[in-house]
Amino acid sequence: MTDDARIDALAASRLCAAAAPVAAASIGLTLVAFAALAFVDQFPRSAWAWWLVALLGAAAPWLALRLRFDAAVFADLAAGADVDAAARAFDAALAGQTNVDTPAARSLRDRARGARRLVTQLVVIAALQFIAALVAALPG
Repeated sequence: MTDDARIDALAASRLCAAAAPVAAASIGLTLVAFAALAFVDQFPRSAWAWWLVALLGAAAPWLALRLRFDAAVFADLAAGADVDAAARAFDAALAGQTNVDTPAARSLRDRARGARRLVTQLVVIAALQFIAALVAALPG
């Protein structure tokens, strides 16, 4: 494994792991939204904003699970001797467990880009949830 590949795998692992607080905040906002919706009859103007927070948050647990899984996979790849062989072996093992066709060979950089996309999606969802929660909390 080249040093660049090891650095890419380690950086992707750390990025995925660093998204955990964002995922926790998003899931927390989702729970707050469901609690607020229980009292929506007292605050009918804010109902749409709390529904938006709840709907946006529906994807957060899946993204959190994927990012936690990817963090572990990238950490394992960074610790290995040959990242390309390890990635192929991982794809084959995953395909065998899930009955899904093995994806076409992807480079470590492509895999890291995919992880960054997941982190970006999670951050955007959390930011939109936060804005919607602020709107819902406005008086009036």
